Amino acid sequence: MKLIVVDRSGLIGTEFVNKLRKEWRQVEAERTLVLNGDVRLRGTGFGSWLGPPSRQISNASLHTTRGKGRLGHLIAGTTMLALAFLITSTLIANTLMAQTAVTSPTAQETITPLMSKDLAGFPDKEVLMYTVDFPAGFSSPIHRHNAQVSVYVLEGSVVMQVRGGKEVTLGPGQSFYEDPNDIHVVSRNASSTKAAKFLVFLIHKKAAPLVIPAK
Repeated sequence: MKLIVVDRSGLIGTEFVNKLRKEWRQVEAERTLVLNGDVRLRGTGFGSWLGPPSRQISNASLHTTRGKGRLGHLIAGTTMLALAFLITSTLIANTLMAQTAVTSPTAQETITPLMSKDLAGFPDKEVLMYTVDFPAGFSSPIHRHNAQVSVYVLEGSVVMQVRGGKEVTLGPGQSFYEDPNDIHVVSRNASSTKAAKFLVFLIHKKAAPLVIPAK
């Protein structure tokens, strides 16, 4: 936009015209700081340009710039807050998982009784039937039963061995036997990822413990 001053009367004077042009250039320069289509500039008349335009335009420009600054800071602050929350949540989750892994008790075998009957002809003996569930990776310590023990694998696979005997890996449908004098040195789940289950048929003295620790 250009400013054209026509002095038909010859009374304005060169000094005033130069001053007016200088002020106009300043206004034009300041207008470039304002976003296109600023509604506050559309209704501005020629009189308002002359007196004092720089303050009016500067305030509009400053307001727009500050507004963008506040919005930018708000967006940046929100983004940083979300990022910090995500990082904190991840660290907390990882810490809890690590603590759980450290503090969780070792998985144990599960024994489910199925039957208990007196052995006919032997008043001090009884017959027991129960299932044993081995969690993945489970291994029982060395022990003995002081009983006649027959094992039948139902699910998964287990590794069994008595002292002096051969280590064997058994799958579903396979069986294992222990006599009253055997020391059970190996009794573990063959898998570190899958559980195993087997059926036990046991004949022992009434009121005697099912498992006796051994060396």
